[in-house]
Amino acid sequence: MYLNLPNGTELIFKNADDATNYISGLERKVITTSPENLVVKNNGRTLSLLAEGKSFPIRLSFLHKLLKWYNFPLGQIRYLDVETITSILNDYLINIKSSSVNVTLEDNQALTITSDRYGNIEDLELIKHVKPLGILMIMKNDFMTSIITETKEKVIPYPNDEFGIGISMFNSETGFRAFTINSYLLRYTCSNGAYIKSNNSEKKYYHYDLNIPMIYEEVEQSIKKLAEEKEHLKERIAMLKEARDFEKTKEKVIEIMIRKIGKKRTEKIFVYSDDIKNNYDLFNHITFKAKEFEISTRIMLEEIAGELLFFN
Repeated sequence: MYLNLPNGTELIFKNADDATNYISGLERKVITTSPENLVVKNNGRTLSLLAEGKSFPIRLSFLHKLLKWYNFPLGQIRYLDVETITSILNDYLINIKSSSVNVTLEDNQALTITSDRYGNIEDLELIKHVKPLGILMIMKNDFMTSIITETKEKVIPYPNDEFGIGISMFNSETGFRAFTINSYLLRYTCSNGAYIKSNNSEKKYYHYDLNIPMIYEEVEQSIKKLAEEKEHLKERIAMLKEARDFEKTKEKVIEIMIRKIGKKRTEKIFVYSDDIKNNYDLFNHITFKAKEFEISTRIMLEEIAGELLFFN
């Protein structure tokens, strides 16, 4: 019998106020306790966490986080019955070396579990610091939050084809991603976007023993340095049409996509793709199709598209 765990709502906000109002309305509580005091139970289809004498439904993010703690291959979950999964989770809990853990509850459900060394960057605080710089979009689910600033720097690599350049930030209050700062490209003609991990702009900070005030300073500095990144990205975009060995590049991209999002979804993306003649077409095709998927898959596809700028 398969698990049926609650999964938080995926939302896309076009302004900071809407995101702030939504997040502020969530009922959050953190229980700090010894992992030995936590027990996982099941009713055949769902899981619950016993803590402080109460039972809390376990969300998918809590399950994935505890399994991730021990590098358990998440793709194997579907092969295990509920009793086996429950037993694994309880074994993992009693073997956590930390003297205490933090269990985050959201709307009375177990959202995640993190160690006492986890430096949590709160989404609300991050949005508050970024808002004066201008926010284009915020995407949020149980696993991560993506904040993209307004694209105030612009480049035109081809006639009548304008791109805006902003800063993207990934945060994870639940422990699934390092805090990351990258550039973000927005193609104005179709509002397609891509995350750009260039050597010039990428900064990554792991949450453990994190200097949180430094993070806010880095965000502001990254915004100020956008102008320096502009010419570099313009050159990389222009090279997409000139890249050689396009078929090999396409094959490599498809291999990456199959590994990250699966064969069926990758095949769906390329059902109608005869008009893709070069890397620039491939970049536009992937970023266009990305908007059809849920947030996590969309972000992965937009990251893959961004990698195309540095394939050659």
